[in-house]
Amino acid sequence: MAIFQVALIHPQDTIALSSMQAQASSQNLNENWRLTKFVQSDNLYPYNLFIGVMPNEYEKSRSNSTKFPIYIWTNKHLHPKEVKESMVDLVGRIYDELEEILREPLSVAQLNIVVMNDFNGD
Repeated sequence: MAIFQVALIHPQDTIALSSMQAQASSQNLNENWRLTKFVQSDNLYPYNLFIGVMPNEYEKSRSNSTKFPIYIWTNKHLHPKEVKESMVDLVGRIYDELEEILREPLSVAQLNIVVMNDFNGD
């Protein structure tokens, strides 16, 4: 296990994600690049660390039904609003059900779910 402090430099017009929450809004470094800093993690196995850079076509929807934010990231050109709303509701209910089955709270600060189209361009 390790503690991680992540900062990503990524192209303008992209969105940076990590297992941890962003400290603040991204900073413009110049006309081509942005810097996004994330809060320091608690002890975390390296295989649980997520870092992603997505195109700006992605937008987030948030579930308010749980004890922490669940964000569903979808491509605004491919996924209609109704699909996003259904996914947010479903994920919130699954989390609540899982916590009830385990009978203990899950120590998670946030959850990001990214919906992607096929990598082969279909």
